Amino acid sequence: MENTNHILSFELLCAAQAADLRGPGKLSPAGKIMFDAVRETLAYMDKDKVYIDDMEELKARIESGEFVKKWKMPWVNC
Repeated sequence: MENTNHILSFELLCAAQAADLRGPGKLSPAGKIMFDAVRETLAYMDKDKVYIDDMEELKARIESGEFVKKWKMPWVNC
């Protein structure tokens, strides 16, 4: 599960970077929630840097269940 969360954190980072390039205003409501959650931890990267500590923080937030809680909206009956 830990490896899955590591991969998910990387995928979310890539998706957030792509959304910044395309325009976050084009995201779905659920996509915007995830984008904002990622950007609370990792700002847009406009230059190369070592970001392993940021990725670990993002992974910890995923493991805590925070992202699932943020995503649950009134229209979702779970």
